Amino acid sequence: MSVRLPKLTLPTFDCKVLEWTSWWEQFNADIHLNEELPDISKFSYLRSLVGGEAAQAIAGLALTSENYPHAVELLQDRFGGRS
Repeated sequence: MSVRLPKLTLPTFDCKVLEWTSWWEQFNADIHLNEELPDISKFSYLRSLVGGEAAQAIAGLALTSENYPHAVELLQDRFGGRS
């Protein structure tokens, strides 16, 4: 017997420092660590789920597989150490 789960909706990170850790934990579990998703798709999700200063921090990176790890590193460096 299979269970049908509801569609997952991820929150947007709007640069509230105290929300970074919980936002990243959910993004990490649902998107970042998902081995079935290519990095280009992960980057696309990442861009769609950040706003404000976070969006500006990665805006200069072209949407490519190669830039996804750089975008993650930029956001972790900027927001990960604040909480």
